[in-house]
Amino acid sequence: MIVYSVFIKLDKKYESEWTNFMTEKHIGDVMNTGCFIGYEFLKEIESDETVNFRVDYYLTSQDKMNEYLTNHSPILRQDVTAKFGGKFTAERCIYSKIKSFI
Repeated sequence: MIVYSVFIKLDKKYESEWTNFMTEKHIGDVMNTGCFIGYEFLKEIESDETVNFRVDYYLTSQDKMNEYLTNHSPILRQDVTAKFGGKFTAERCIYSKIKSFI
């Protein structure tokens, strides 16, 4: 399993708008690409003047990750930047899951 993690740092004054955008639009758009089998949307419990989020998207293969990055990611990133450009920073990492227990 592949995990695509997106880390977001955002000014707290945009937290409500960001959370609504992510839960009502962006995450759905990402899932509708057909590349992912699930996700988790997380918020850091304590932070200062910024609020930190992480979205972990789950994929079955690196091929699906490549498909997303090539065919879908540029358009979806533009959508986020058009709405929140200059208000957030993002870091992205791709992991291969070794083992989990929940």
